[in-house]
Amino acid sequence: MSKEKSLEKINELLDMAKVAFSDDYLCEIKKSQDIKVSSYEKFKYKQAINNIKENITQHQEMIDLDLKKSKSEYSDMDYFELEKTVLSCSKCMAANIRKHVIFGKGPRPASLMVIGEGPGRDEDYNNDLFVGRSGQYLYKWLEAINLNVQSDVYLSNIVKCFSNNNPTKDMVDLCFPYLERQIELVNPKAILVLGKIAGNTLFKQELPMKDMRGKIYTYKRIPCIVTYHPAAVLRNPDWRRPVWDDIKKVKQLINI
Repeated sequence: MSKEKSLEKINELLDMAKVAFSDDYLCEIKKSQDIKVSSYEKFKYKQAINNIKENITQHQEMIDLDLKKSKSEYSDMDYFELEKTVLSCSKCMAANIRKHVIFGKGPRPASLMVIGEGPGRDEDYNNDLFVGRSGQYLYKWLEAINLNVQSDVYLSNIVKCFSNNNPTKDMVDLCFPYLERQIELVNPKAILVLGKIAGNTLFKQELPMKDMRGKIYTYKRIPCIVTYHPAAVLRNPDWRRPVWDDIKKVKQLINI
């Protein structure tokens, strides 16, 4: 076999293999293909093999890092450890605006978990969730399907702090890992998701509200319903009927 053909064959085999794990790899190529290579060429191709090994190692390290990232740093926290961590959080600009960090409240486990977008000014002032007219309206929805807000329902939000405006993407990205662990610890039978930001965040999508409601989603095997936020319904009474349809679906999910 000519030198040119030999080199071409070695390159072909290297391209095909991509996994040269032993130092004897070139010897095996020589033996099986009757290829003769000089010491320099052998050194050069051993370097190529080492580069392949290094690339494989780097790739594996990236995979390991991704797997590590996929396991949240909060995954091993119990409820009170998580709450303490969230209450002392100062990761985003909301820390300079809020009066309180509003973690969540309710029984664990819960028949229903309600997830809104974030605390409003009234919630921040009162250090509570779903206060004022929108909160009273939400409680009426839940009472209409025989849920006791104190003993059956856990309340929370995508973000935990008031910030004058809708939650920014940075706020959502920083806060969402808290909520992920919170959901695991609350372990609800079903989740009622209020508003577009909450719905799109939980299900990693970008849809208008009209395309989200009326469906049954699942979040880590927990059935979920997305509907309009009660504050939005107070501004637009035409949404009362679709919300009531969604709330009836919630009742069905809890009773399954």
